[in-house]
Amino acid sequence: MDCLSALEARNAGRTTEPAVAAHLAACPLCRVGSRSPDLPAPPFEAVEQSVASERGIRAGLRGLPTRARLGLALGVVAALLLATFTFARRAERPLPGVQLLGGLLLTVGAGVLLRENLLPLQAPRRPGRQQLLVALGLALPGAIALLPLPEALRQGALPGVAPSAATRACLIMGCLVAGLVALFLRALDRGAHRSAWAAVTAAAAGGMVGALALDLHCPITTVDHLLVGHGSAGLALGLVYGAVVVALRRRAA
Repeated sequence: MDCLSALEARNAGRTTEPAVAAHLAACPLCRVGSRSPDLPAPPFEAVEQSVASERGIRAGLRGLPTRARLGLALGVVAALLLATFTFARRAERPLPGVQLLGGLLLTVGAGVLLRENLLPLQAPRRPGRQQLLVALGLALPGAIALLPLPEALRQGALPGVAPSAATRACLIMGCLVAGLVALFLRALDRGAHRSAWAAVTAAAAGGMVGALALDLHCPITTVDHLLVGHGSAGLALGLVYGAVVVALRRRAA
C-alpha cells in the first residue's frame, strides 16, 4: 500500500484494516496524527517539553533568524578584535606582507566556518564538506606560521621575557579568545552542537579568530612561536570541546 492510499484510509477511519495498520506502523510520516489507540503516539510531548524549557537570553538568541545570528556572531568577533587592537595592540611596526596575507586567509576562513556552524537545522548536511572545512580550519593557523618570511623581518622573544613564557602566554590568550567565540556560537546554536563535528567547527572558527587577535597583539614572528603560540589554540580547544560533547552524548545515552 502506498502513502496516499494509507492516508485516505486513515482519514476515513479505517486504521484497523491489516494493510492500513501495517503501513502506518512502518511509515513515520503517515503515522503522525493517527488516532488509532493501537499505534504509538507521536513524540509531541517531548518536543513540547523541550520548547517549554527554552527561556531567557539564550532562547531569544536561538529564536533569531539565521542571518541575524550570523550577524551577531560576526559582531562579537569584530568586537574581540577591536578590543585587542585598542587595548593590547602590538608595538608600532609595519606588518609584513606575508602576515597580511595570512590575516586575510584567517578572516575568510573564520567567516566560512561561522556560517557553516550556524546553518539552520533543516539545511542539508554534507559530512564530507564539514570535515574538510574543519581540517582546513584547524590546520590553517599553523600553516600560516610556516609561510616564508625574510629573516630580517623575524623578531624573536621580547627583552626580559623567556621564549617559552611568551609562547605559553600567547597560547593561553588564543585559547581564551577561541573559547569566547565557541561559547557564543553555543549560545546561538539550535541543537547542532550535540554533534562533535559541529563543536569542533566552532572551535576551529574560534582558533582562527584567536590567531587574528594574536597577530594584532604579539610582535614575535619566529616559526616555533607562531606555530605553537598562535596556531594551536583551535586544535587544543577543538580536542577538548569535541571530547566533552562526545562524553555528554554517551552519558545521555
